[in-house]
Order: sequence, then C-alpha cells, then structure tokens
Amino acid sequence: MCRGVKKDDKHREQQRRALGLHEAVKLLPESSDDAAAASFVHFGDSKAFARNWQKKRKAVSASSIFSSAAVAAARKKEMPFALHRT
Repeated sequence: MCRGVKKDDKHREQQRRALGLHEAVKLLPESSDDAAAASFVHFGDSKAFARNWQKKRKAVSASSIFSSAAVAAARKKEMPFALHRT
C-alpha cells in the first residue's frame, strides 16, 4: 500500500469515529457525484419544522407533569390538612 492510500484510510477512520459509527462501517472516499446528489436532497420546510416544534412545545408546557391519578391521590392526602387549617 502506498503512503497516500494509508493516509486517506486513516482520515476516513478518523471521520468514522467522529461520526460515532461502528467499526464495521467503512466509509468510502468522497466523490463529486455524491456531493451533487446530496445537494438535491430536500428535508422539508424549515418554517414548518419551527411551527411544529412551537406547537409541541406549547402543548408540553400546558400539560401537567403529573398524571391525573397522581394529582387525585395528592388531593386526597391534602384534604385532612386543609380541614385542620380552618
């Protein structure tokens, strides 16, 4: 193996580790065809992503972190103390 090939292999190995891929996964050399194909990939509208994220965030914020059963049990436990305070 020539020195250039070893250097390229080492670089791809470092990239694989940086990506957190398993050692059984072998990265191929980069090609201009791959770059061109990747430029045409469309993952969706970023504005739609932001809207959906905001809706989900609002729903999470509005919901209780406790289940209804836990809230009911806590209220039952609070009742005797509430009666003693008055």
